[in-house]
Amino acid sequence: MTQKIVIIGNGMVGQYFLASLVASPAREQFDIITFCEEPRPAYDRVHLSSYFSGTSAEELSLVAPDFFSNHGIQIHLGDKALV
Repeated sequence: MTQKIVIIGNGMVGQYFLASLVASPAREQFDIITFCEEPRPAYDRVHLSSYFSGTSAEELSLVAPDFFSNHGIQIHLGDKALV
């Protein structure tokens, strides 16, 4: 039997948590859902200014294109979580 775990925010910290969770044996205990207010998954905000000098959004991404589907994670892009 699995429990739901909801991660609010898919920035650098949220993505690091997800990567750590899917690498853990504990992963099997959870159905994972994450909400991301932005239209794309986690990206390297530290080097964001390089986007304006030619670095692509894909190069700044902290997430492999198939990360969420490969790990059975439901992601809501462009979906702000409200309390």
